Amino acid sequence: MLREVFRLLKLLDGGAISPTPLRDFGKTGDLTDCGKIVVIVDGEPEHRIVVRSVEGRFQVSEIVAVEDRTEDLPYLLAGVRLGRITDPVRRSDAQRKLFRVRRMLGRD
Repeated sequence: MLREVFRLLKLLDGGAISPTPLRDFGKTGDLTDCGKIVVIVDGEPEHRIVVRSVEGRFQVSEIVAVEDRTEDLPYLLAGVRLGRITDPVRRSDAQRKLFRVRRMLGRD
């Protein structure tokens, strides 16, 4: 998986691929300045790379999350890490969901 992530990031850095734009959802916050890259490797769960646009360009230095896509984990992490979930109740809900998903994936 790691090899494929680095391969895709190299393609992104060289301008050979473009991430799919993300949107503003209640559970993740406004991620409209972010995009996702789908990572598929045989025998592994699908992962997502979430990158953030800086000055209108996606740069490898702005990787926000690389996670298994189960239960929208990469998008929740991006929303929390970027401070996009500002409501204390929603932030608390997101943190609990992150804990549950990580425990389910054996990453607690």
